[in-house]
This record gives sequence, structure tokens and C-alpha cells, in this order.
Amino acid sequence: MRIRESLMVFAMGAASLCAAEFTLKEGKFEQTVDIKAVAVPESAVEISISPKAWYDYPVDSLAEHGRKVKKGDTLIQVDTEKLDQAILEAEKARLVDQMNLEKLKQELAELEVNTKISLDEAQRNYERQKQDYEYFKNTELPLMEADAQLTMDKYQWRLDNEKEELEQLLKMYKADGLTEETEEIIVQRAKNSVKASEFDYKESMLAGKRKLEVVIPRLKKDREVGMQRETNKWESLQKSWPRALEIKRAEVEKAVRADQRKAEHLDKLKADRKAAELVSPVDGYVYYGEFIPGGWYQDAARKVLYKGGKLPGDKVLMTVVPEGAKFELEGKANEWQVNRLTENLSGMASPAYDPWKRFEVKVSDVTPVPQKSGEWVIEFNSEQMADSIVAGSSVDLSFKSYVNEKALFVPPAAVTSLPDGSYTVNVKMADGKTEAKTIKVGQVTSDKVEVVEGLEAGQVVIYEEKK
Repeated sequence: MRIRESLMVFAMGAASLCAAEFTLKEGKFEQTVDIKAVAVPESAVEISISPKAWYDYPVDSLAEHGRKVKKGDTLIQVDTEKLDQAILEAEKARLVDQMNLEKLKQELAELEVNTKISLDEAQRNYERQKQDYEYFKNTELPLMEADAQLTMDKYQWRLDNEKEELEQLLKMYKADGLTEETEEIIVQRAKNSVKASEFDYKESMLAGKRKLEVVIPRLKKDREVGMQRETNKWESLQKSWPRALEIKRAEVEKAVRADQRKAEHLDKLKADRKAAELVSPVDGYVYYGEFIPGGWYQDAARKVLYKGGKLPGDKVLMTVVPEGAKFELEGKANEWQVNRLTENLSGMASPAYDPWKRFEVKVSDVTPVPQKSGEWVIEFNSEQMADSIVAGSSVDLSFKSYVNEKALFVPPAAVTSLPDGSYTVNVKMADGKTEAKTIKVGQVTSDKVEVVEGLEAGQVVIYEEKK
């Protein structure tokens, strides 16, 4: 408790304050800590639902608070019609998915075989095309070029021969000096042959030149392009067909994972269906809510525990307290209280319903740090607990945290707190004047401040108090 600062005001005309005297004498000084506690069972079974996939749990019926139940009795009857329908639809959908998965696996198996066969066949065709092209380039093409050149040469040779024969005939007939009719015919025939050979030679030169300069280069280019096309095709097939196989494998793996997820989802739905059967695991009594450190909390549970209410997941809905369960008391203390409640400190307890029925209790445990509320949880035990106390009963506790049979104390209004942290009181001297005396403060209550140093019994303290 903070000590109230007291300022001495000497204006005797103040309407709300008046001077008061307090004579110090030895007396009993007690500091009491009062705590409200709740009876908490040492063993209890919390009832909750932890859904994995389904979150719609409407309440159809439920056991009343305080009802005595047997092991296996239904505590909360959940309407599972929608959940049952979801399970049925999931089973049917998975059956279709499994058939589709088997189809994909069969397609993959066939593709595994056919891809190898097709690649082998494509490789053979490519190797043949490559061999044919090499033969064309290295053998057929030079032969074609040589053939074209030879054809032109042959016509050249023929023309030269025809001209030579004509020239020889003319020389021979000229030497005879006679030209018979038959010889003229032979000469004319030779001239015709030369003329025909000249035409054939000219024609062969044009044809041969075109073949060498146009036809053969075109054919060569066509075969080169064709070979490049076959090469590109083969290189593409080496990538595309295995890629198609990998894609199919990925499709199967994806389908397998999807099937596994759906199987897991179905298992979770079935587990949620089983978890929706909320029955009592022991013989005992039904409590709505839960026993948390420091008390019994039921407000959140009562918001959903009614017909038509929706059960939340992972929240304690009920607690079943077994028959014959032992109890301990738990309460919450503020910082001032917890610093005065030491372990094994004895105190007195009385049920809230009967303040005259008292029994002894002891502090058994104190949490080392405060809870979210800023309060500490304290546990108490007793070997004399009233038989009528049940789980959730409120109990008032009182502890004497400090007792001094021969203490000196003054009213809180008489003590002045100084900025340096010291405390003073105004003491009446023998001459009637007052003098500020520094004191050392001990324990404090709402109406007393213990003085452990600075004053003696018999001294009179002057202070102002309200009328």
C-alpha cells in the first residue's frame, strides 16, 4: 500500500481539515491478506473437439451442467448429417479419382514402352538417311558431275571425229582429181554428220552446263536441306519424346499426390466424425467450461452449449470431474498480495455459502511469473476441507502475513513522504511546538503504518485529518 503524502497546513481556518494528535504506544500490528479461491479438482477430464477438416458442429442435445454421468454416456450430441454427406461424397469422388489414376498409370506404362520403340525406330531412320546422304555427297554427286562433263566431252569427241573424217574424205577425193557421184554422196553424208554433231555438241554443252551449274547444285542443296531437316527432327525427337514421357510421369505423380491428399482428407473427415461422438470417459459430474489456473471459467462454453449452438474447435467445452476426486484451492493474487504469501504460510478458509464454517489452509505453490491478467496464481491445500465443498465452490481465504505484538504505529495521514525517499512525522515537543522527525517505515495497512525506527512510545504525533 502506498503511503499518502501529508502536508502540514497551519491555516486553522480550513473547513475540511482539523488538527489531530496521536500518542504512540506499543500494540498489536497485523497485516492480513484476503484471497478469493475456487475449489479445483486434482484430476478432471476436459471435453473438447479438435477438428482436422470439418468445422461445422451444430449441437443437437447435451447433458445438463451438474449432471451425474456414467462412462460412455453422451455428453454432447452433434448433428452430423452434413458431415456424413460430405464423407459419402468424398468417398465417391475418390473412387472416380482412383480409376482416373489407374488410367494415367496405364498410359504411362504404354508410353514408357512406346517411347523407347519409337526412339529406336527414329534413330534407325535417321542413321539410314545420314548414310544415304553421305553416299550421295561422296559418291553420287561426283559421279553426276563427272557424267555431265563426260557427256559434253563425248559430244566434243564425236564432233571432232566427224570433222576429221570429212577432212580426210575431202583430201582423198581431191588427190584423185575426180569426184564421182558416189563420192559426192559420201562427202555430203559426212558433212551432214558434222552438222548434226555440231548441233548435238551445242545441245550437250547447254544441257551439261545447266546440269553442272543448276541441276546438280539444286539437288545438292535439296539433299543438304533435307539432311538438316532430318537431323533437326531427330534432335527434336530425342528431346520431345522423353519430355512427353516426363510430363506424363509428372501427371501421374501429381495425380498420386492429389489422391493421397484426398485420402488424407477423407481420413480426417472420418476422424472428425468419430470425434463428434462426445461421450464421458469416466463416471463423474458434468461441468460446463474448464478449470484454468486460478479458477473455473465457463462463460465461453455457455455461449455455445445450447441446442443449435456451433461447437468451436480446440476449446474446452465441458469438464467431467470424476466421482471421489480430491480438490485443491486456487486463487489469484496481485503483486502486493503475492509478495506476502510465502509457501507453507497458514491461513483460514471459509466457504462462501457459510462464512462461519472455517478450516485451516496452507500456501502450497505460487507461480513464478504473473499470468496474462497481471495476477499470480496461488495454490492452497488443506487436510480439513469441508465435505460440502465441490469443484467450483468459492472459498474465502485469509492469511496473517505479518504480526508484531509490540509494534509502534501511526495513522497513514501522519506520515509525509519526501522526494529523497525518506519519511517524516511531526512530533509534539515539550514546549508545545512541533518538530519533523525522520522515521523508518515497516509494514503498512489501510489504517496503520508501522514505525520501526525514529519514534518512542509516549511521543505525540501531530497531523491533520478530515472532519
